Amino acid sequence: MKQYLYLLFAFFLLNCSDQDNQEAAEFFERGVYHFKKNELDTAHRFFTEAIGKQPNLADAYNNIGLIDEIRGKDEKALEAFEKAISIDPEFQQAIFNRGRVLSHLGQNQAALASFENVSQIYKDSAEFYVARGFVYMNVNNTGAAIIDFKRAISLKPENSQAFTNLGYSYIEERSYPPAEESLIRAIEINPEGAAAHNNLAFLYGIIDKVPKSLYHAEIAVKLEPTNNLYRNNYAYGLLINSELIKAERELDIVSKNLAENSYYLRNKGLLNYLKGDYAAAKGLLNQAETKDPGTVLIYYYLGLNEKAMGSSSQAKAYFTTGATLEDSKSKAEL
Repeated sequence: MKQYLYLLFAFFLLNCSDQDNQEAAEFFERGVYHFKKNELDTAHRFFTEAIGKQPNLADAYNNIGLIDEIRGKDEKALEAFEKAISIDPEFQQAIFNRGRVLSHLGQNQAALASFENVSQIYKDSAEFYVARGFVYMNVNNTGAAIIDFKRAISLKPENSQAFTNLGYSYIEERSYPPAEESLIRAIEINPEGAAAHNNLAFLYGIIDKVPKSLYHAEIAVKLEPTNNLYRNNYAYGLLINSELIKAERELDIVSKNLAENSYYLRNKGLLNYLKGDYAAAKGLLNQAETKDPGTVLIYYYLGLNEKAMGSSSQAKAYFTTGATLEDSKSKAEL
């Protein structure tokens, strides 16, 4: 449940009757009641009825936006937050909520601008720093992301989401010991945090702790069996554990939804490499590198595949590129 349900409404237009104002207040309060009980359909209906009686009730639009966000309807949520802000341009909470949803929609610069507008109001909010840090991750500013996540933790030491994101930011920085420490702490706080288990599995796959990688990947998939990214990461754990049949089954499950994902392409390429189909592996690994040159271990696997094909000079070139990206496996090959 979101942290920012706005419980009181601030004003009514003078052209609304006392009867309309009273009914709007009653609908709004009933909406809040059902929102707290996670009865989102009923809450949404009551907030909508409140707006019917009081069209300029910015607070109701804000709460409708929160409900749409929880439902995964980010575009509709953005519309609701924008409507709330158009009614009350100083509505700090709606501005913050808008920034968070903009980040979900990939509009990262607009999200940062929205957060900047409320940065002083939310300077003591752990949730604010988690949300802004997430945007910094999206724009590859991991240094700023780490600062924000640490600030969130200083304000709320038991914030598992902040530790989870901090751990992933450290992975992006190739700082693996603090990444492991952060992710383990996230799981201690919330053992059912699927993202923390997935990120820890991802880390252990990089540093060759294969049994631990598989262990945490399996937990992540059990916690969120429909999450294709987690299943793809689980497939990687199976690949590096030489369980090719199981890995291929997992990759088939996610193939439709992740066909353009660089890590899916890398894993599919690795599968073909391990099966000895080096030509197919080369095509898939090249696609992954084209999609995202920052895909972890992509140059290592490209190098291994070229080596298997007898092209030592090209293999060395790939390993050299990997080494410049602080890939210890590529360095070892050199």
